[in-house]
Amino acid sequence: MTNKSRRTDDAISYLHERDLIRFSSDDFGWVEGRPKLSDTVQSELVALLAMHLPAERIDIALSILHIGFSDAAEAAVIELRAALDAKLSKDAKKPSSKLGVRLRSQIYEVTKALESGEMSPEEICTSILSKPELAKLITVHLEEVIRPLQTDPLEREPCKAVEHLPAVLQDLRRAIHDGITRAPVEASHDILVKAVVSALTRATGKAPTRNWDAHDNEESGFGLKCCRILARELNLALPADLTREKPLDMARAWRRGTEKTPRAF
Repeated sequence: MTNKSRRTDDAISYLHERDLIRFSSDDFGWVEGRPKLSDTVQSELVALLAMHLPAERIDIALSILHIGFSDAAEAAVIELRAALDAKLSKDAKKPSSKLGVRLRSQIYEVTKALESGEMSPEEICTSILSKPELAKLITVHLEEVIRPLQTDPLEREPCKAVEHLPAVLQDLRRAIHDGITRAPVEASHDILVKAVVSALTRATGKAPTRNWDAHDNEESGFGLKCCRILARELNLALPADLTREKPLDMARAWRRGTEKTPRAF
């Protein structure tokens, strides 16, 4: 199944794989091709969720975590390849040969186009779609922020996409810059955090808060535990050359994702 949506003679869009994932068996057909949570991790998450959520709400939260994990794992491969390429391409004579630098340059071009106001939403989205790596990263972020869920927003809802593009581009620019210059790219981990926040908000009716462990002087809490489980699984799902010795701690990503929420002591 292609990732691009098509239209029938009756002008009804074919469903994207993310439209169908909730209705498909985990081990059947094309769903098998997407990164997915292992049975062990699913059980671990269910046990953790059961300590904090009513039984009838666990499936709601878990389905959101499934999709968020798949999107994050796919984005992580692109991001880490960009960072690795930038780090290892010491012999490259032109910075543009480095994927990370190229992505950063493309983000700058799109940002300038948005600021100029000279291009229509359709033209801006078409321009992004001509850059496959950038389009993939932007798409997974847009699908996280556009509600109700809109798959392939660059192609199917350009006006909504452009509305959210400034914030998404800012996040990606920071993450890619960090990956090139100093720290591991974290946009994929931001997707994990957003999935956890969305899952817990949908399941409980209120956004999760930051928790501070005064004894250990560090971030703690239920939401962060979920993030760390997912980050560990994401690291295991990566190709061997991209796997870290240890998964990211997630405290910084969790803090960033909940920074508008006061800490709970």
